Amino acid sequence: RNFGIVVDGVRTSAMVPYADMLNHYRPRETKWTYENHKRAFTITTLQSISVGAQVYDSYGQKCNHRFLLNYGFAIENNCEPDGFCPNEVPFKFDLPWQDEIFDAKSAFWVRDGHGKLIRVCVSDNENTSFAFACLRVMVATKEEFQALSGAGGTGAVALPHTVKDIRFPMSLRNEKAALTMFVGMINDKLAAYPRSLEEDKVLLAGDSLTPFSNERHAVIQVAGEKEVLEHYKTHCQVALELLSFDVNDDAAYIGRHRELRDSGCSPWILKYCSLDPMGTIGMCRRMERRRLQQAQEGTSDPARPHIV
Repeated sequence: RNFGIVVDGVRTSAMVPYADMLNHYRPRETKWTYENHKRAFTITTLQSISVGAQVYDSYGQKCNHRFLLNYGFAIENNCEPDGFCPNEVPFKFDLPWQDEIFDAKSAFWVRDGHGKLIRVCVSDNENTSFAFACLRVMVATKEEFQALSGAGGTGAVALPHTVKDIRFPMSLRNEKAALTMFVGMINDKLAAYPRSLEEDKVLLAGDSLTPFSNERHAVIQVAGEKEVLEHYKTHCQVALELLSFDVNDDAAYIGRHRELRDSGCSPWILKYCSLDPMGTIGMCRRMERRRLQQAQEGTSDPARPHIV
């Protein structure tokens, strides 16, 4: 392990064996730097440390796959003080080659790079947003994609230039299809493991795995991946259930949302499903109500222009 330091204004790396002997702990209890006036690499405590106690360093906020790859260990409870867990799972997103508008989608898809290998954690960060954006494009119909790209001549403004720019749902239908595709991808990943998450938990709780062994660290790593996958599987299932509610019956929807909240549903899932202005399903429901209203108006008066 090397340490990134600045010596006389020049950024460089240093091998510091004694510092490298410190074990990892979060939140950090020490900080390190190179002090030019001392011509020395220094470690400073950030809190009181008892005489004879072990002194720890922090290797930073990282997914267990990086801890295991770079340092040879994995952390069983890899959570920050605020509850955030940086463990991730990679997903590779590809356009279905048999899509009737594959060429048009592909031209849009590659604007921010061909590869779409995205690591997601239990959060609603940039990577999560990017993953859902990819799914929406993958399942978009010709009409939805034309509206997205402006090819339909709707006159819409602020159209996304790249996949990553897609921050909001396209339609209720599209979001359902995206969630359905995502849960299928998740199930495929879960099925590829030889054990379930529950079986991993039993292994870790027992005494068959030698403490600090490679086998135990490997089980900790894959269990962390499965926890992320199970979270997003639940996310998709809950969201699909709520998307099936009558878009004109907000009372029933709110009642179910409260039940989920009271049962301890993840705050990230509740946020996605919120009827608030920025809640994804709330937007889907409003778009669907508008679409149904415009369709009804168009049926009652064919001569009246409307947006589809």
